[in-house]
Amino acid sequence: MGETVLGISPESLYILGKKPQSLEEIHKPHFLAFPPSDRDVEVERKKLVDAWKRNEETPLKHITDIGEVEEFRSFWDFEKKVKGFRIYAKRSFLVPEISDYLFFNHNLYTAEHDIPYHQRALIDFAASDRAWVFDTEGKKKNLKVLVYDIETTEFEEGKTDLPIDILGYTSIDIAVESEKNLDTEEFSFEIKDWPSNWIDGEIIQLIARSKDEEIDTLLKFCKLVEQHSIISGHNIVGFDNRQMHGRIEKIVSE
Repeated sequence: MGETVLGISPESLYILGKKPQSLEEIHKPHFLAFPPSDRDVEVERKKLVDAWKRNEETPLKHITDIGEVEEFRSFWDFEKKVKGFRIYAKRSFLVPEISDYLFFNHNLYTAEHDIPYHQRALIDFAASDRAWVFDTEGKKKNLKVLVYDIETTEFEEGKTDLPIDILGYTSIDIAVESEKNLDTEEFSFEIKDWPSNWIDGEIIQLIARSKDEEIDTLLKFCKLVEQHSIISGHNIVGFDNRQMHGRIEKIVSE
C-alpha cells in the first residue's frame, strides 16, 4: 500500500499524513449468505436477486449488490467447503437488519453479519494486503503525539456538552519502524526515537474564563488534532473525547 494506517473506526480510516478517509468509500459493507445444504445455491441466489430487483419496501432495499457464487471454507470444519455469496449493504449498520430478513423470509443462513464493521474492514484490507495497522514496511516514520486532558467545573453525569474550563496538553515527537512477513508470520514493531527527557516536556494550559475564550480554546484544540498523528491521554475515549466532541457540536449548532 505504501501508506501507514494509524487507526480505524466504524466511519473512518486514519492514514499518516492524510485527512481521515470515509471507510465506506474504500470498503463495501457486506456479509455472507448460504442456502441449506439440500438447496441449489444458484437457484436460491437468483430468487433473492429477483426479489431484490422488485424494489419492495423490505430490508432488501438496503442491498447495493449481490455477489456471484463463491466457495468458502467452513468456519467450524476448515476442511469442509460450502458455496455461498456476498450481500453488499448501503451502510454497515444495516447489515444485521438485512441478515435477519434473509434468515426469516428467504430461508438463507448468514455469516459474518455480527462482526464490528471496523474489524471486518481491517480483516479484508489485511487479506488483500492493502493495509495493516502501523505497518511502515520497514521504513522509519515520524509521528507527532498529542497528550491532553480537560477539566470542567460543571460536570454532570451523562452530559457531554458542558463548558470546557481548562485544556492542558503536551506534544511529543517519536519515530517508529515496523514490518510484517505473512509467509513466515513474523512481525516487528520498534520505537526508534523517543524524547530522552519527555517528563520535562512543556505542558501548556489554556484556561477559559468566558464562552469566547472557551471557543478560542476549542479552535486551538481542533488545529492541534490536525497537526498530530496520535491523540492520547488518560481515559480520553471514555470522557475527554466525548466531552470535547459534545461541546464543539453544541456550540456549532447554536
